[in-house]
Amino acid sequence: MSNTASEQDNITFNEWAFNIWTDSSDWCVHCDKKNNKLEFDDKTKTTRCTQCGHVETYDDIDWKTLQAQRYVVYQYMPGKYFFNNLSVDAIFKKYLRELSHVDWSSWLIHDYVLARMRGDKVVQEKLREVAKIAAEKMSYDRKPWKTLFEKMDAPNAEIFLQVPQIIYEAAEKKFIEVAPKEELQSTFQGYVENLNSIYSYSRWKKDCVACWVTSEIIKLCDIESSSIEFYTKCFGCDPVLEGFQDDILNGKNHEIDGKDSYIQWEIRLADNYLKESTAFLAVWAAYNALTAKL
Repeated sequence: MSNTASEQDNITFNEWAFNIWTDSSDWCVHCDKKNNKLEFDDKTKTTRCTQCGHVETYDDIDWKTLQAQRYVVYQYMPGKYFFNNLSVDAIFKKYLRELSHVDWSSWLIHDYVLARMRGDKVVQEKLREVAKIAAEKMSYDRKPWKTLFEKMDAPNAEIFLQVPQIIYEAAEKKFIEVAPKEELQSTFQGYVENLNSIYSYSRWKKDCVACWVTSEIIKLCDIESSSIEFYTKCFGCDPVLEGFQDDILNGKNHEIDGKDSYIQWEIRLADNYLKESTAFLAVWAAYNALTAKL
């Protein structure tokens, strides 16, 4: 079957059509940076570029891992609602026909907390209605749901961590299904590289919520501590994330100036790299800041 999960890719996450995804596994790397999308064939376990004709063949394990990484990023895109653009009835039907009680409840929590972070009252109210309908039709006690929503509405930043945690657990479950134990860290490493690209894309779109969620997922990933430390330091000095949680708790719009904050971020990175005696990276960061300035 060609173009695995293509229908969902096109409908739910059309962000992947942007050329910003230059390091995505969906792009051909043999087309002189023209960013031509690959065709995926499950039968032959190959990718093929329709422009240059290059064909890449994978063994069974590598193919399953590649598809798992693509699936996880498409299905659980940081900063996006899992029940994206679904009606109250459609979300409830997912409970009846597709998801377990635990998984459905987790994604309802994910979407509600994410909506709170975005100040999206419409989605919050919709999810409250879904929970009400589920309790009524399934004859559940409504008190636990009431307690849950009170907790999610409380002025406590800890609840925000539910969003990256739920995404990470879903990704981990998928990777464990397909990757041998000895390959699990390298699978997560590839996922983290995709997350790094998502962070850059989200920043370009001035989506502070997606940036924060992405950076927090990386902290949870099963990769070498030195890699986690690298990304944590990198995103930790980004002005985009400064005061993020406080602004959300206080009901403020966390807005940024994309260009100026990017210049400031690269200058901070250059300074950090100099302190660590990493001259090449320092020069490169300074070059990025100067380029943006000009």
